[in-house]
Amino acid sequence: MKDFLKNILLLAVTVVACLVILEFAVRAFYPVQTQQAREVFVNYHELIPNLNMWMIDDNGEFKSRLVTNSEGMNYPYSIPYKKRNNEFRVMMVGDSFTLAAYVPFEESHHHLLEERLRKRFGDYVTVVNAGQGGSGTSQQLVYFKRKAARYEPDVVLLYFYPNDVEDNLLRGVHRWNGGRIAEDLQPVSKGFGAEVREWLGIHSNLYVLFWKSVVRVEAVRGVMLRLGIIKSSYITSANTIPLLHLQILRSPSANSPEIESRIADGWNITTTLIKELRKSSNEAGAEFHVVIIPYKEQVDETQLSKMLAMQGWNRSDIELERAQNTLKAFLDSEGIPYLDLLPALRSANRNNSLYFDVDVHWTKAGYGVAVDQVYNYLVNGNLIPSS
Repeated sequence: MKDFLKNILLLAVTVVACLVILEFAVRAFYPVQTQQAREVFVNYHELIPNLNMWMIDDNGEFKSRLVTNSEGMNYPYSIPYKKRNNEFRVMMVGDSFTLAAYVPFEESHHHLLEERLRKRFGDYVTVVNAGQGGSGTSQQLVYFKRKAARYEPDVVLLYFYPNDVEDNLLRGVHRWNGGRIAEDLQPVSKGFGAEVREWLGIHSNLYVLFWKSVVRVEAVRGVMLRLGIIKSSYITSANTIPLLHLQILRSPSANSPEIESRIADGWNITTTLIKELRKSSNEAGAEFHVVIIPYKEQVDETQLSKMLAMQGWNRSDIELERAQNTLKAFLDSEGIPYLDLLPALRSANRNNSLYFDVDVHWTKAGYGVAVDQVYNYLVNGNLIPSS
């Protein structure tokens, strides 16, 4: 019996040692992107605090270190909630474009913008990045109320990306009823071993690599779905275009009545959410502005041609600035000031130099253009006090 127990113990130690060795080998030679966000409510995630991880693209387009502070923000240092005397804070609210986790912190727009503003005005100016990856305006409103407003912003810049319309309609955390929205935060129903899997997903490259490989096996995925270990949306095709993601760039005559009806619903919800975020920003003592981010297909003709070929659409189907025009008409009617980045990005573009070729996000050069434009917008608009 003793020999049996010794053998079991020896086997366990050997397995653990092998796993540890494999973990370090994967980290050294084939690092993978571990979990960066935690689902707090259904369809609502927040960036995990105190991360130090690689952001790695499967297509090899980027590999960048993401470090988050104790509040789960893209900073290697903490930002106190309360402002210093005479401190002026510019807050960015938005999705993964705003989060800027795909470039090093030193090349991120919030860091570069703060440097430029401080060089001109002094170190009393602080830029607070409240971006959350994978969020739409619905989640951004909740995050602002839950956390971001505590940072006492003086100016709030909502970075709006056209796919927010779809996110708000299909994956939002607000219910739409009779022209009004109501927050609907539902608790997360976690599957078997969720806490252990979450810890491994954050800390173990080996686990994530194994998980991503196994979950792509159809039979295994089916069992995991039935057990509630994964959700049906865990794996999606890289070529799958969401329902409204690009249809909002087509002319109404090119879309079906059903698609147009859903687009209208998406815009109704989105514009109501923007008004609510403006209200919350004003209540926090901040001016509210919108920065409009375009799709790369709107900036680069080659990317547009690829998208048309993939969808089987004709160029004549496209009303390329439809999303911007719809949003700007609403903002003008509400008296909400905005900055449209499309003209500047088009002018600066050279062979899709501002976006990754496969991934949808900005490159270092793209963030550079955004920094220039936002800096000029803040300075020329006299939004930053001189002292």
